This record gives sequence, C-alpha cells and structure tokens, in this order.
Amino acid sequence: MSRAPADGSFLCYIQAVLQQFFQVAGMFWTTAIAYSIDQVFLKQIDRSEVEGLYPKFQLIIWTASALLLIPPAASGVLGATPGWCWISVNTNPQLGMTWRFLCFYVPLWIIFAYNLKTLFNVRTAINNLVGQGEVNESSVKRLAQMVYYPLILVCCYFFATLHRLVSACGHVVYGVVVLSVIGQTLLGTINAVVYGYTPAVRHSVIKLVYGLEYLKKYLDLVKAEKKETTAEV
Repeated sequence: MSRAPADGSFLCYIQAVLQQFFQVAGMFWTTAIAYSIDQVFLKQIDRSEVEGLYPKFQLIIWTASALLLIPPAASGVLGATPGWCWISVNTNPQLGMTWRFLCFYVPLWIIFAYNLKTLFNVRTAINNLVGQGEVNESSVKRLAQMVYYPLILVCCYFFATLHRLVSACGHVVYGVVVLSVIGQTLLGTINAVVYGYTPAVRHSVIKLVYGLEYLKKYLDLVKAEKKETTAEV
C-alpha cells in the first residue's frame, strides 16, 4: 500500500503545493464554465464575445490559485496529512485548520453556491423552452449535459466538506472519511465521462475498441433512430 511522502521532506512539500494550487484552480475553472453558460444561454451574449474572455479567465484563475497558496506556504503548514501531503495540522493545528478553511473550503462553498444557482437557472430556462415548444430537448442536449459539469464539484466535495467540519469539532467519522476520499479521487474521472465524452470522443472509442465497420453500423443505427424520432414529432 502506497504512503504519502515523509512529513518535512521536499517531495511532501511539492505534493502539498501541487495539491493546493491545482485543486483550487480546478474549482475556479468550473465557475468559468458556469459563467460562460450563463452569459451565452441566459444573458444571450454572443458566443465569440464570451470566448474572448478566455485569456482573462486564465489570468484570474491562475493568479487567484497562486494567491491562495501563499498563506499556508508562507506559514510553514504545508506537510503530511492522512493519505497525502497538503495543508497540515500537525505542527500548528489552529493555524493549519484556519488556512484550510480560508484558502480552500470557503472559496469552495462560494463556488458551490454560484454553480448551483447557475445550474438551477439554466435548467429552469431549458425546461421552459422545451415546455413551450420553442426548442426540442435533443437540440439542447449538449447544453443540458454541460450544465451538470459544475455540479460534479459539489457532489465530489460534499463529504470532504462534511469531514472537515466534523474534524474541526474534534471528531472523526470513518465512513465520512472514506466517502470524502472516494469523492475527491473520482473528480477527474467523472469530469471526463460527463464533459469529455462527446459524440466525437464516443465514436473514436468505438472505432478503437470495435473497429471501423462496427462504428459505421453504430452511426447508421443512430441516424435511423433520429429519423424515426423526427417522423413521430
């Protein structure tokens, strides 16, 4: 069974830096996606205009991630935690716990709230448009799928948040710890399945696994199903 690098080692410090920096950056990117969906779909901002914000997203997200890394790094509380290296509570429990909440969990909860608000607004708008017959559900299927991407963060970090709140009160619940670890480690996989598994990716996977002939049969079947659906409408 693998263990975290030794506390105080250079490898542990590097792992803690990478954990904090890229986890926070990943959180901010879900907000960028939610904001883009909100601007294009709800605010009716031109898509090219929103795409032009990408350099600003880069600047803001990477800068903010670096700024939230500085306090724990400067305070010397980056070190070993159960399972991996991150913001440690071994040498200075109060300071370590403070930076965990201020530099990670408080931003996470703010992002939770924004993502859920955007998800609710977009989902409501889609349901209204479909209900009024202005669009059919298949035409907004991809958008509806993207809406759930920010929600993944909420689901994967729910038990981690619960674990930190419980541990801050001096208690440890083993089941919550297990669920928090599972949720955090599955974040990338679930993102890939929900957000990255587009029709183009799906076709490439089918071609790689089953061959070109099977892919052609699959595409013919999809086309036939679409024609049947159109005919029924």
